[in-house]
Amino acid sequence: MLRNLSLVIGAVLMVSGNAAATPAEEAKIAAAISAVAIYADNREFAALEDFFASETLIDYTSLWGGEAQRFTPQALMAAWSGLLPGFDATRHQLSDIRVEQNGEHANATARVTAAHWLEDATWTISGFYDYALVRSDSQWRVSALTFHLTDESGDRGLVRKAAEKVSAKAE
Repeated sequence: MLRNLSLVIGAVLMVSGNAAATPAEEAKIAAAISAVAIYADNREFAALEDFFASETLIDYTSLWGGEAQRFTPQALMAAWSGLLPGFDATRHQLSDIRVEQNGEHANATARVTAAHWLEDATWTISGFYDYALVRSDSQWRVSALTFHLTDESGDRGLVRKAAEKVSAKAE
């Protein structure tokens, strides 16, 4: 009976394309995704660089329009550090993380609600992220990140104000 159950479970895993995934690897992937949100909210850009592949496709077109862009980790951190510190606080809250791993590559999705505070105003966006990750030196790194906007509230103009605040401090 146990042998038959093992065969059925193995067949289901192979059909789902997730045969290589282990709970431990799925946890590592989910932890890497969660770390990106936490380090960004804490403005720990040097540490955050390590969670991105040598080139990462970033797609916020559902929010801003335009085209997806490719970044090195250093260029991405330069862009994020030119905006995020201008907010008094941010919180990227992830939930419902789903992972599919195939060898050295993985895909994941996560629901996100991202709140941005500046002075007495708030801008909040909700949606979900699609991630592509690669394993490098036993660490999972994001190689593509796509945000899909589903809801927005508050003052989108806070983004411009936050960028101006960072720019003014740099002068």
